[in-house]
Parts: sequence; C-alpha cells; structure tokens
Amino acid sequence: MKPVGQLSLSELDYLVATLEKMPVRIDENGLVRKADGVDGGCYCPSRKWVYGSPIIEREGIEIWDPEIPGVPFYAHHPLANGRTISFGGTTGLEAAMKAYVAAKLGDPVDVDLDRELQTT
Repeated sequence: MKPVGQLSLSELDYLVATLEKMPVRIDENGLVRKADGVDGGCYCPSRKWVYGSPIIEREGIEIWDPEIPGVPFYAHHPLANGRTISFGGTTGLEAAMKAYVAAKLGDPVDVDLDRELQTT
C-alpha cells in the first residue's frame, strides 16, 4: 500500500487508466502505454490535458493555481457526502489525478508497477 501523495506519475497514470477502464500495459521503462498503441501509445492523464481534462470536467474537480513560484497546485474533488478530498501536485493535472484516485480508491492505494510489468 502506498499513500496517494507519494505515487510516481507512472503509478498515478496506471491507476487512472484502471479507473477509466483503459486497456494499458507497462513498458520496460515503467511508462504506461495504451494497449492499442494509438497516439504513440502513451496514456498519461497526469501530464497531458487531452487525457486529464475530460476526467476533471466530468468529476467536477476544481484546481487551485497559487500563482506563486514553488507553491504547489491543489485540486479538490467533490465527494457524494458533500465533502471534498484535496491533493497537491507540481502541476494542476498531477494534483487533479491524485484527488481523483483518492476519491475513487481511497488512500493509501495498492499499486506495484513491477508486478504489472511481469503480467503484461
């Protein structure tokens, strides 16, 4: 089990892919690749708006940009009970995907890319 706040970007992308039911594989460099290989194969919603923004919009995630160098972005994901779950990150996308994963899977999460690499 690993705290969501300590996930690598690849671990974060893998968990988002799992939640989105996106068929992916882990390559030999530990990167998350789309199983169909389209768009160069990368599936990285924590780094590319084309993948992350539909999730952010659908889930109603709000991103706070502090506009102060060195201060992390924060994302707030609304929960069904009226509360929110918040996470920080180097970018708005990273923070939003952390909040999404924690809202859906809890915190900490079970993720092991080495195990996944062996099964793909």
